Amino acid sequence: MDSARDFILEFKRCGWRGMKPDPFETVRNLITTKSPLIYDVAAVALRELEELPIFVTVLLDHLEEKQLAELGELALELRTERASDAQLSVLSAAAYQLPSVLGPHLARLYEFIEPFSDSLTPAWRAADAAEVARLERLLDQEDPIQPLMCLFETSDIGVIDETIGCHPAIPSRTLQYWSLFSALHVDQGHTTRLTVGPCHHLHFEYEPDAYNQEVKLDRERVGARENLNPTLNLTSSDDFVRAFGGALEDTCGICGGELHKLMDLSGLPAEFRVSAPRLVLATCLSCLFWEQHVLSYEHDDSGLPHSLDGNGEFHEPKFPAEPLAETVVRVSQTPSRWQEQRWGEQNINRLGGRPTWVQEPDFPNCPKCQIVMPFIAQFDSLLATRSGYEWLWGSGGVGYFFWCDNCRVSASILQCT
Repeated sequence: MDSARDFILEFKRCGWRGMKPDPFETVRNLITTKSPLIYDVAAVALRELEELPIFVTVLLDHLEEKQLAELGELALELRTERASDAQLSVLSAAAYQLPSVLGPHLARLYEFIEPFSDSLTPAWRAADAAEVARLERLLDQEDPIQPLMCLFETSDIGVIDETIGCHPAIPSRTLQYWSLFSALHVDQGHTTRLTVGPCHHLHFEYEPDAYNQEVKLDRERVGARENLNPTLNLTSSDDFVRAFGGALEDTCGICGGELHKLMDLSGLPAEFRVSAPRLVLATCLSCLFWEQHVLSYEHDDSGLPHSLDGNGEFHEPKFPAEPLAETVVRVSQTPSRWQEQRWGEQNINRLGGRPTWVQEPDFPNCPKCQIVMPFIAQFDSLLATRSGYEWLWGSGGVGYFFWCDNCRVSASILQCT
C-alpha cells in the first residue's frame, strides 16, 4: 500500500466487496511489517469515515502509545454536532489503554458519553481532585447516572462512601448496580473492591508439535489472532508458569461427572488474597450455564474443590463436555496499557484486575456467607479440549471465576452473546 488516504478512500467508494486485495490482508501486512502507515490509515479513517471498519479498529491496538495519544486528541478536536462512531471508537481505545492522555480533556470528553454506556468512562481513572469535585456537583442534576458512572471509575472509595453513598438523589439499588461496572460493591455505606491482585495475562504454552498433532484447531484462525494482537505476546520479568486443564477425581454435584480443571493458582502473590497454600480452580463444563447459572465449590486443605451444588440426585447434562487439554500457562504481569479491556480480539485470559464482561456485571454471592465474591480469573473461548476441539463458553463467550477467601469457596459463571 502506497497511500493511506487512497486505501481509505477506495474503501469509502467501493466498500468491502469492491476492495482488491481484501482490506484485512492489507492491514495484516501493515502489522507484520510494523509499517509507519498504521497511524496514517487510522488517522485518515477517523477523518473520512463515520464508522471505523473492524480492519481499522484492530490497528488501534498496534499504535505506539504516543500515536494513540495523538489520535485521541485529534478525535477530540474534530468539531461535529455529535460524535461520530469513528470518534467514539478512537476515544474508547484511548480511554481504556491510556486514560492519562485524556485526563486534561475530561470535561470535553464528558459531552461525548452516551447514556448508559461505559465505552468512555475508564478515562476517569485519570481524574484529578478538581474533576472529582465537578462530577460531585453534577450529581445534583436531574439524572445523576452519567456523573455517577465516571465517579466510580476514579475508584476513590472515600468519595464513594462519604459523598455518593449518602446522596439523596441516588437510590441504594442504583448505587449498587452501577458500582459493579467498576468492580466495586456498595452496601450500607461501605465500599468493597471486588478484585484481587494486580492484573496478570495468561499465555497458553501448547508445545507446537503436540499442538498440531493432538489439538486440531483451526490454526489459520488461531494463528492469525495470535499474530495480530500485542496482548497475546506479553512478557514481564516476573513471569511464572502454572498447570492448566485436565480432570479431577472429585465429581460434579449435578451430573455426577468428573470435574474439569482450569488452573492451579498455588503460590500467587500476596495481593491476590488467597490464604490457602494451594488453590485449584475447576468447574463442570457440562453443567455450567446449561444446567445451572453459578457452580460453587468448597476447597479442602489441599486446595482441591468439592461441589456445593445439587441435591444428591444426578441427571444427564444436555451438552456433555470433555476436559480441556492439559498444558501449562505462562503468567505475565500486565503493563498499564492493558489493565482494562473490552471484549473483542485482545487476549482477555487474565488473573486479577477487573473482569471483561460480555454482558452486564454478574458477581455471585458466596453460598456459605452470602457476601459478594471477588473476581479472581477469566478464560476466553478458543481453548483446546483434550481431543483437539476448540472450547467455546456458550456461543463463544468468557468463563469467570470468583473466590471467597474467608470460606475458601470458588464460584464460576459464563457469559456469551
